[in-house]
Amino acid sequence: MAITTRELNINEYKALYKENIVRDFPVGERRPLASLKSLKKKGNYKLMVLEEDGHLLAYAGMITGHQNILLDYFAVIPERRGQGIGGNFLQKLIGGEDADGMIIECENPDFIEAPEGKRQAEKRIEFYHKFGVIPIKYKFNLFGVEYKLFWLPITKKQFISEEQVINDLLMLYTLAIPPLMFKKFVKYRKESNN
Repeated sequence: MAITTRELNINEYKALYKENIVRDFPVGERRPLASLKSLKKKGNYKLMVLEEDGHLLAYAGMITGHQNILLDYFAVIPERRGQGIGGNFLQKLIGGEDADGMIIECENPDFIEAPEGKRQAEKRIEFYHKFGVIPIKYKFNLFGVEYKLFWLPITKKQFISEEQVINDLLMLYTLAIPPLMFKKFVKYRKESNN
């Protein structure tokens, strides 16, 4: 069995979006397909897949274009979850990137009311902690969804700074979000030390 990683071309985006992203991510966390295609055409988006003998195991979307990259989507197909595939794929992804680090957004479980949704968000955060992510002490609200932020070192083994991570994240958002929407729907502030 051959397990391979490859980048999808723009024509493959639509099928993956309709069959997988729509299933795996709630509406509030889904970027419109046209936005993904536009970013890809500008050279600022990678949609990567992990396959076994040509069959999809996992996929990830990344916004690129600065010292740090943003992990936009990351999912293992439902029937293959819990088998170590996500960890294997994440390591392959960061091994193939030439960035300082990867910025990871996770929905903040403190703002989720449904017990199953809260547990799922906590499991995501636990998963990323296994790989040595560094929490970024900023409160972030994107289109009405509260997120926790993390930074995963890639080429920089020493933490750069929270300010650099936030600056790169905001620059990456400006590539993906029109200015008026950015002003209205991107809110952030440094956490207080209380």
